[in-house]
Amino acid sequence: MSKTADGDQSVQTQLEALQGKLEALEARDRERCARERRMRQELAAFEHTSDGIVITDLEGRIVDVNPAAIANSGFTLEDCRGRIPAEIFQWTGRDSRARLEGILLTVLQGERWTGELRGLRKNGTERVTEVVLVPLLGEDGSPVGTMGLHRDVTARVRAEEALRKSEEQYRLVVDHANEAIVVAQDGKLRLFNPKAVELTGYSE
Repeated sequence: MSKTADGDQSVQTQLEALQGKLEALEARDRERCARERRMRQELAAFEHTSDGIVITDLEGRIVDVNPAAIANSGFTLEDCRGRIPAEIFQWTGRDSRARLEGILLTVLQGERWTGELRGLRKNGTERVTEVVLVPLLGEDGSPVGTMGLHRDVTARVRAEEALRKSEEQYRLVVDHANEAIVVAQDGKLRLFNPKAVELTGYSE
């Protein structure tokens, strides 16, 4: 093979190597742009969603909260940072520290947890929060913390409790009435109070 041919082959090899490097750089640039786009989208969701978002580290201490979490609870980021959610949001009753630590352990093992927690706002008023807790994973897939989606369901829970109390009071009145009470619905007898049973001998 002539020197000219050898030289042409060497140039071709160098061009191919350079082309490969350019393609790799372009691929990395596309990946970086896509990652930045995802980060902007995630940041927009974090900032503008109406549900509170609480980020914690592996020890369960708050790293960040979004504006909705601040608005719904009354606590600022400075109030929350470094604190455990159970302490800052004053989750009460059956939501003991030990139970909440168990929930954190479950989530850090890769599972999702959903439930309702009762606590207090900064001004002392009670609130009920529906929480969805999921693990936050690092680039290597291992957990680095948790993300909690907090939805204030106080109004709904209060309405359900009021309805339940009203139904209980209604049942007490019906059961202790001195008159026979019979309720019919859709052409069928649905309810007899004790007095109706006593007078007619008929029950459901």
